Order: sequence, then C-alpha cells, then structure tokens
Amino acid sequence: MANVVKHRFASAKSDGPDATQIQPSHWNDGHAFTGGTAGDSLIRDPTDATFGAKWGAAPSSVGAVTNNSQTGVFNDWAPVGLSGRHTIIVWAGTAATTITGITGGVLGQIVTIKNIGASAAGILSFPHYSAASQAANRFINPFSSAPIPVASQGMISYQWLGDAWYLIGHSQGVAITPPYSQADYVATPSGSWIVEASDVATCTYYLSGRFLDVTLYVFGSSVTVACDRLERTIPGGFRAAKGTYALSRVTNAGAASIVSLTTVNASVGTLYNFPTPAASGQFNVATNNTHIQLTARFEVE
Repeated sequence: MANVVKHRFASAKSDGPDATQIQPSHWNDGHAFTGGTAGDSLIRDPTDATFGAKWGAAPSSVGAVTNNSQTGVFNDWAPVGLSGRHTIIVWAGTAATTITGITGGVLGQIVTIKNIGASAAGILSFPHYSAASQAANRFINPFSSAPIPVASQGMISYQWLGDAWYLIGHSQGVAITPPYSQADYVATPSGSWIVEASDVATCTYYLSGRFLDVTLYVFGSSVTVACDRLERTIPGGFRAAKGTYALSRVTNAGAASIVSLTTVNASVGTLYNFPTPAASGQFNVATNNTHIQLTARFEVE
C-alpha cells in the first residue's frame, strides 16, 4: 500500500482543456510520498533549518531485546541487536561502566538501557557530550556537570535526532553511596576536620530530573584544629545550579546539637557549608564527638 496524502477540500469542478496545467482532478488525487522503505514513518527533522520531515526507522515497537554484562569504558559503542524503532538493552554488569556514545543511530530511534545488576558497584554512567565519542554518537543531557547515573533497577532512554542521542527518560533506581574519601571533608578557611570511613553512617544521593537529593549523617568525627566552617563536597560530581539552603543538625565538640542553616554557594557550586553553631564562632577542637546530619534537595546544572 502506497503512502499518500490528500487535501481535505475536494474540488467539484471539471478539468479544463489545457492538459499542461494543474487540473482539479490533480488536486483531488492522492499524492504519493517518495523515498524511504515500506512501513517507514515521516519524522520531524530537527537538523533541517525549516524543520522539514524525513523518513524514520521502521515502526516496529521493539527492534531487539539484548542482554549485556560488559564493564569498563565504551566510546562509540556498537551494542549487539541495535535495530528498529526501539531497542531495549538489559544490563547486568558487576562493576562501574561508562558509555560515552552509541553508533548506528537512525532518526527517531530510541534506546532504553535497564540495569538489573545487584552489585552496588555496578553503576552505569552517561556523560554529557563526551569528546571520547564521535559527535553524532554522543549523549545530550539536561546538565553537564556530571554523568547521569543508573544504579540497580534503574533505566535510561535516549532518542537519536540526527545530530546526537537526546535524553528522554531517566530513573536512577536506588540511591547511590559514593566511595569514601577524606578529601571530601574539609575545614575552612583553615583548620582540620578528620572524618574516618566508620564515621560516615550514611552518605547517599539520588538524581530525579534536574534535582539531587542528598542524605549525609556523620557521627564521631574529629576537629584537630579549630575552624570557622566544615564543608563536604557534593557527591556524584554535581554542581548546584544556584545558591540554596537546607536545614542540618550540628553537634560541636560534644555540646548539645542545634539546627543550623547549611548553604550551597552557587559561585563554588560543589560544596556544602556547615557554619559553626558555637558562640565562639568556631568549631572547637574535639575528638570523635563532632556530628553532622543533613537532608537536602537542590537543582543541579
């Protein structure tokens, strides 16, 4: 069956004597599309300055469902079974994996990757427009400060629109606990804040759209040199889109805990600032009895 389009209005006039002119019967007739292959669909083309249409992939609902457990870094990745309008890749890797681009995209095609791995370390990451892959194979994310993470039971979907893969859906799955590093905990503008791995009861982050939810509980840390503020790097490599505030509970040198106003400075964008709750204006020297509790939600860029 040919792909045709017809005008809504049908002319009732008879054709004239000059066969070289367009006749009413021409107007009333169906106009066949050319190009493409049988069953293809016309899709709006964002690469056309006038937003014209082009033939898209065959309209099969699912081109392929493939299983994958590869780990490592994949540039210009060519997954097995990439075909049709929608390819689903079920991933069950046991180690961190970064994908910077996918080859073989067809206009309008969708790729969904679902992480069914049970390992906490098996996190998929999709960096924004990484130079490690060819431009047409890269991912376009709504922010560029960090890769989009997909943890266990999470999924992500991209659609190829001619110039790159555009994010159209993301569910992180479970909250992610970043690896411990003393370098993430800093006393400022001078001083020393010692946070051992065993002091971090909880540190998780969960990305939903452009908003990041962070939970941080630090119990039994030490301040070895008095300082004005304590700071913690925002996990996941994200940056705050603007200055924001959150309530936290702070215990200074074993004193009674108080509610404190924690800030994220947009000009820095990567640190939580915990101001001192003490009348002295400092976090006092103390061993194993400085505590921080924080739950925050803010926009990232």
